[in-house]
Amino acid sequence: MKLTMLNSMAGPDLPVALDRHVAMGLRLVDLKDGLWGQKVEDLNDEQSTQAAVLIRERHLDVHCLSTALGWADANLGEKDWRAGQEQLLQRVLQVAAILRPRYVRVLAVRIGTTELPVRWSYAETVAAHPWLPAAYADLVWRINAAGFASCIENECKHCALATSEDVAAFFAALRPLVREGVCDYVWDVQNMWQMGAFPTLAGYQTLRPFLRLLHLKGGRADARGVLTEASGLRTASWPVLPILEEIRRTGTVSVICLNPSHGKRHADYDVWRVVQDDIAYLRESIPGLESPGACSAG
Repeated sequence: MKLTMLNSMAGPDLPVALDRHVAMGLRLVDLKDGLWGQKVEDLNDEQSTQAAVLIRERHLDVHCLSTALGWADANLGEKDWRAGQEQLLQRVLQVAAILRPRYVRVLAVRIGTTELPVRWSYAETVAAHPWLPAAYADLVWRINAAGFASCIENECKHCALATSEDVAAFFAALRPLVREGVCDYVWDVQNMWQMGAFPTLAGYQTLRPFLRLLHLKGGRADARGVLTEASGLRTASWPVLPILEEIRRTGTVSVICLNPSHGKRHADYDVWRVVQDDIAYLRESIPGLESPGACSAG
């Protein structure tokens, strides 16, 4: 397995963030935001080219563009949903043509804009919006035709993929339309926890046939098991190591990407300090994870 992190976790200044990637012995970059104050899908051609040069000068590779493709309310209806995604897709593909990532991230569909009193399952979502599998298949094929793979991620609010069973149902509908390898699943463990599904080995086994990428954040729970505080992986309330050990044993995941933890941040919480400890913790705990570089992190 290889290791990366969202670029902005290493700081809002891209050259500094990339230097920190190198210093930490990372070779892959996941671009999301903090790019001259922009999200990756909002970069113009000049900014995209500048980013590509900075990355290439440091002998790094772009693993993923973490875009907001797909993150629109299904209640818009098929016509408006597709129109909005088409406009965003065209810009994303222009950025991708310059930055040349392995993956373009697509988010699972949103249901509504306010918290629902009862969570909808994916089955209920697609029953109400039967056009969704074909719409996602079209996005995936367009990305593939441009030379990139897709990865679909679960979000932490209003998301139709709130449980491992939802993910299995979604890919059961998508796989007949899109062959394996064109689109993989990235499990954001904490996002699913925030949607109400506490991370378990049983949940992982349900996700395993579709899972290739992993987004990791810590998080501390209250007595009810609800995420309340941001934390690193070392002090997280969910079973980080048992799940990672099983993932390593089964060889499911190719890349782990660190993400910033949700939850209340105490006054002494520092994202970069937490990231450095997360990387150290993972390297201590997972045999075979890529080795750190010789330099110390600045």
